Amino acid sequence: MEKDIFPLFRKYSHDRSFFKIVSKDCFVQLDIIGDAYFLHTFRAKIHPDRMLILDMINNENNAWQEIDEAVFEERLDHARKNLREM
Repeated sequence: MEKDIFPLFRKYSHDRSFFKIVSKDCFVQLDIIGDAYFLHTFRAKIHPDRMLILDMINNENNAWQEIDEAVFEERLDHARKNLREM
């Protein structure tokens, strides 16, 4: 049986989008836009969606930076305490 690798954490280099990959079919995205934030759960429903998540897992083309859970949770906590929700 394959060891469960989830959750995985990624971000874009501009430090405004953070990702918690929950499974091969789902991730949570935190976007920080000015003084607001948007938290969205993305569920893959079609093949291209699943391929996007697979790309995130494998960090295709180095499009994402790997981060640890503490970074994601710190940004989410900061957003909830200091920014308005969109």
